Amino acid sequence: MKKMRTKILAAVLLALLGATALAGIVMAGGMADQRSALAGTVLADQLAVVGQTVHEGDVLVKVQTISGAVPAARASANGTVRQVLVSPGGHVAAGQVVVKLEVQ
Repeated sequence: MKKMRTKILAAVLLALLGATALAGIVMAGGMADQRSALAGTVLADQLAVVGQTVHEGDVLVKVQTISGAVPAARASANGTVRQVLVSPGGHVAAGQVVVKLEVQ
């Protein structure tokens, strides 16, 4: 019983250590892919630009859908836009990487 408890504790500690290390890579100046939640045609309105400082929740890409103009991607963290991978008039698919953000 004691060996089983020790093994479980060791596994939990390793899992926590791994998760913490991964979060540290992403959150400490790492690059984060920002994906479109919707498919549609990219609009120039509110399209992020390289070098722009953004805060978590800011709109990065807006698309035209059958429902109208809606935000397709928002910043998942505070950071600086390093790449914009779409342009106005282009089509994006749901799940497509549209912006690369350097997380601060």
